[in-house]
Amino acid sequence: MDTNPRANNKDLAVFLLLIGLGYAGLVKFLFMDYLYLLDWLHRLLILAVFCYFYREDISLPGPVAAYLTFANFRSVVLATLLILVGKRTIDVAAGITQLYLIWDWFHYPLLKAGLLKSIDLTFGVVLVAVTEELVYRKLALRVISQWSRNPWVIYLASSLIFASLHIPQGLDSVAIAFVAGLFLMHAYRSRGTLLVPIAAHYFVDLYIFI
Repeated sequence: MDTNPRANNKDLAVFLLLIGLGYAGLVKFLFMDYLYLLDWLHRLLILAVFCYFYREDISLPGPVAAYLTFANFRSVVLATLLILVGKRTIDVAAGITQLYLIWDWFHYPLLKAGLLKSIDLTFGVVLVAVTEELVYRKLALRVISQWSRNPWVIYLASSLIFASLHIPQGLDSVAIAFVAGLFLMHAYRSRGTLLVPIAAHYFVDLYIFI
């Protein structure tokens, strides 16, 4: 899971396909009684499509122990904290300006304690982190790097694409996703492994949904 761009036309086609699948998944909000089950199936589909085209990118290029370093742990903690601080700042600003009312169409209802919530906080949230980091960090880096190697272009473009997926959940969610995208892409590029942003993404979502 390195950060080597190695982009080509296939990367762009698969990237657009996976973004399209991401938007198509909004249909699940029409079936609120089965929302979480449909969400898991939707993300499994995205993961299956990615694995079909990029089998070689799923396996780690070394033992897992090699990634359990203090530097990686520090990057996970730092990215998680910065995203949560950004979220809290946006939440406060949204409460004052009523930003959360703009485009506020869909939301995931909080689950009551029980089996379904336990499954979602483990399997479900892991699926979210893995699929979104594969698409909006790993694959986005490859595709955007075809046109520019400027870090800020990569950060801004990938974060805007990631944030656009959250438009139906309100403008405040878009702003939070944009900020998260910046820190997660930096974590990926600085540490050279997708495990770092996946872990940070998981802990952020865990905090939100717990």
